Amino acid sequence: MNDDNKLRQDKVTTFNLSAVEFRTRVLDFNKQLLLISGGIQTITISAFISGNILKLGITTAVVSHLKYGWICLSISMTASLLLQFGQTVAFFCMVRKHKKLLRSDLKKIVIIEPPSIVIIVMWTIVIIAFLSCLAGIWFISVAAISILHA
Repeated sequence: MNDDNKLRQDKVTTFNLSAVEFRTRVLDFNKQLLLISGGIQTITISAFISGNILKLGITTAVVSHLKYGWICLSISMTASLLLQFGQTVAFFCMVRKHKKLLRSDLKKIVIIEPPSIVIIVMWTIVIIAFLSCLAGIWFISVAAISILHA
């Protein structure tokens, strides 16, 4: 293997390792969003249903903040699950492209990535999941602060 081919192969290896690392970070972030959203929602709904929170004399504004928070957290969890599904679809698309390349007699290096629309949709879903989680936490926090000040 000459020096140019070795250098090219090193660049491909570095790119592949970076892509795997990036994908892992996105999936870990997504799992954290799912865990945080689900955990906060479970705790607050349980407290509300058990009646412990009702003893504090909450107002309709507090109930509204709780509902908006739960809706936002539900959106975040749904978006997180959609992202997991989207990752599966993207991986499937990449495997199909890779399979076609292996069957061909292609001698050059080709970067295999999912279709652009899949990437755009997945980034949109990540942003929605993150912003919904933040909004949900904010609404729940406002409700909690209002209960403490009542």
